[in-house]
Amino acid sequence: MKISQLNLVDKDIFYKFIKNYWVKKVKMTFLKKVFVWQYASNKKLNFVIAKNKKELIGIQGFIPMKHYDSSLSKENVFQAFLRVKEGNNIGTAILLHKKIISLCKAKFIGVIGIDEITHKFHRWLGFKIFKMNHHFLLSEKFKVFKIAKINEKLRHKKKIKHNLNISYEKLNFKNINKIKNQIFKKSFPKKSKNFLIKRYLKNPFYRYLILQIKRNNHPISIIVIRPIKLKERNILRLVDYIGSENDAKYIQPACKKILECYNAEYLDFYSHGISSELLKNSGFENRYDYQNKEIIIPNYFEPFIKKNVDIYCAYKTNLRKKIKLFKGDGDGDRPNVSVYK
Repeated sequence: MKISQLNLVDKDIFYKFIKNYWVKKVKMTFLKKVFVWQYASNKKLNFVIAKNKKELIGIQGFIPMKHYDSSLSKENVFQAFLRVKEGNNIGTAILLHKKIISLCKAKFIGVIGIDEITHKFHRWLGFKIFKMNHHFLLSEKFKVFKIAKINEKLRHKKKIKHNLNISYEKLNFKNINKIKNQIFKKSFPKKSKNFLIKRYLKNPFYRYLILQIKRNNHPISIIVIRPIKLKERNILRLVDYIGSENDAKYIQPACKKILECYNAEYLDFYSHGISSELLKNSGFENRYDYQNKEIIIPNYFEPFIKKNVDIYCAYKTNLRKKIKLFKGDGDGDRPNVSVYK
């Protein structure tokens, strides 16, 4: 068996493997566009492959932070998209994982959206696994919710009022350099202005909003939001946060203003590494505080499925860092390649 990084010379058998062992009806033209954007690196793709002679038997993707900004570390990396052909033992997946560590000299490896069936395997590899919190903020405008399912008790729940001087500024290509570099020191894995530009502003598939949160007109953090329009309603998904854990309590007043600005039904976000109690005290609701079918804040929109979804994340590291993870990390907020042309 040979383990190596995917060279473009092997791309045809690579895509054939995906079609045979992932989703039979995947729209390959669109999948290739997604993979080129998210994994292309020089004349290779950021995938490691296992070949038995000429037969491809396993693949695993990886996304170093350096992929979006050459100044960031390749040692901080997210794994994604693991597939091993049935009939091959667990050793193939282990070798793929070890190859990623070797290629990146990885000191931090994260995974967003880890399948429950692989939890035991990832724990054996040394990963810590967490169920991500799922918080949301409802608009006070709507009496009837079309996208979410909200009970009357929650809809009439007394809202927390803030007397904080919180504002936000929308960032774009022209003004993103306003961000002070010290803000990026408050989060790990570390991100950057160029990361925000390439990962979000230049994203060819989704439109994102990058907002700088200010307290008393002083910049304290960054949030990234993806608006979605469905059934003549808008909803907002907060997919990334850059800032300290303590400053996360100040995003609620800004999110409330953004809800009003976009006439959105609600805003939601999955996260790990920020105190659920802190977020609750700031005015966010945690879906896990309610019965599973009593409150529904959907996760699937391609196609839309009105059900709750638990998302698990995992990471392994020897670094003494406070880890904060969001849905925008790794490949956690990519298009569903099986539904696009």
